[in-house]
Amino acid sequence: MGEARHCRGRRRGAVYVTISNAGAEPDTLLSATSDAARTVELHETTNDGGVMRMRPIQKLIVPAGGRVEMKPGGMHIMLLGLTHDLKPGDTVKATVTFDRAGPMTLEASHGPMGRPRLIPPRKIEAPAAAERPPLSLGGRGTLL
Repeated sequence: MGEARHCRGRRRGAVYVTISNAGAEPDTLLSATSDAARTVELHETTNDGGVMRMRPIQKLIVPAGGRVEMKPGGMHIMLLGLTHDLKPGDTVKATVTFDRAGPMTLEASHGPMGRPRLIPPRKIEAPAAAERPPLSLGGRGTLL
């Protein structure tokens, strides 16, 4: 599940989602893409002497038996150069690619109460379901 928020007056947004890994091995989120933006990056927000700063990160490790929660003020999927204005109720599709699990597509609703749904992966060379680590996307997400 995820939620999307749009930064008013700016051509960017953020997607927040919770990633759970019920498997015995860690997995790594390597990248994300979306038709809703020209560029999509993994980001984290840090407190640098009382000043909040965002910066891109190369990957995000999801521990075995653990979870990573993307949320405001922390990690998120950054959408840069939105291809169209987003209004409350609009949805954005994003594909996140993991080292072990491969690609997973999510749909995030615009607004604080959005509830996105997971769409089955469409990668032909993806491992068989029995070989895939049991990753899931859930929680609340937001497109800024």
